[in-house]
Amino acid sequence: VDDLRAGAISLIDGIAGPGTGEEIIDTLTSGAQGSVPELGSLLSVPLTLASILTNALIVVFLSALMLIERDRVRGWTMEFVREPDREAMLGVSRNALLKLGAYVRGQLVVMAIIGGGSAVGMLVLGVPFAVPLGALSFITAAIPLAGAFIAGGPIVLVALTVAPVTGLLMLAWLVVLQQLEGSVITPYIQGKVVNLSAIAVLLGVVAGTSIAGIVGGIIAIPLVAVADVVLRDIVFPLRRRSGERQRSRRPEAPAL
Repeated sequence: VDDLRAGAISLIDGIAGPGTGEEIIDTLTSGAQGSVPELGSLLSVPLTLASILTNALIVVFLSALMLIERDRVRGWTMEFVREPDREAMLGVSRNALLKLGAYVRGQLVVMAIIGGGSAVGMLVLGVPFAVPLGALSFITAAIPLAGAFIAGGPIVLVALTVAPVTGLLMLAWLVVLQQLEGSVITPYIQGKVVNLSAIAVLLGVVAGTSIAGIVGGIIAIPLVAVADVVLRDIVFPLRRRSGERQRSRRPEAPAL
């Protein structure tokens, strides 16, 4: 490195005069060192987005895998349950997997609406690459909150190449679509498909995102669905039976 530095200084001195080479090399070196933190911060953005997208795909993949291998999953979980309780737990696991399957189907419907809506908006405004960018919106729709930014950024940038007004209109359409998805489409569809109230779905997503960030928002609805099954099939029946036993043990009032 020192030989290269000395050679570069000598070459520049021969062209521009003595002392010039060392000054130029020092300036370039300090500039390169100062740009390293900025380069790192720039690289952190795509790396973070890639991590979020990967986590979302992992959750969707694991959900689909659990549905495909549901018999094995059920058999494995039964190994941890006592023999007298296995029949009841089989019913619980069956209902939980049905809820999980309903969630995956509902999520695919939501993703199709977002991807299709984005593509239609691009086609109406004359934005190129509507199909591939719509496919990107479809994939990233599985990610709460961040999915809109991951797909929306490239879409708006491409729309701006058409005209500034087109970019603004595209941005406005994506904002409207995102608001509808978060406040109306997802709670309504998942509530109908998973048989949960829209308020429970919305609160679950908000709570999951607040507690565990993007990943929490992704897994919130499946967790709420499974919790609903556990409450309906285990907790509430146990409380009813406990209350009935307590009432049966109360001594009857003596007859007058």
